[in-house]
Amino acid sequence: MDAAALKIMAAGLISWIHLQAGLPVPKEPPDIHAVSHAELETTVCGHSCSVMGFNPDDGSNVVYIENTLDVEKNVCDRGILLHELVHYMQRKADAFDDETPQLRTHLREMEALKVQNAYLSEYGRRIFIGAGFAGTGFSYPYC
Repeated sequence: MDAAALKIMAAGLISWIHLQAGLPVPKEPPDIHAVSHAELETTVCGHSCSVMGFNPDDGSNVVYIENTLDVEKNVCDRGILLHELVHYMQRKADAFDDETPQLRTHLREMEALKVQNAYLSEYGRRIFIGAGFAGTGFSYPYC
């Protein structure tokens, strides 16, 4: 998917998130970077892991997604982009900022998973959540 089409899709997802979760639409759109799985692993985990998207908590407008995701045709892959956009919107809205860092991270993740599942349910899909995180180790598709 080219950059322009990805921006249009992200704008639609942001509108959906706003309507579903009530998060305010950010003044600036995110800058979405499709990167290799290896780059995500290095950036996020520092070792081999199952990360597929990431929104750094550094004040930037960057959202990373794995470059093998087919967000245009695969609703499960699009759900990963949506999940990261929820985090982007949470950070821009200072959601849960009055909580401790650990609780803030947990509450943001729970909200993102809830919104992601609501989105996927419109397509008859869902993600598997265990111990407060999306399940990993499932064969593809994971939802």
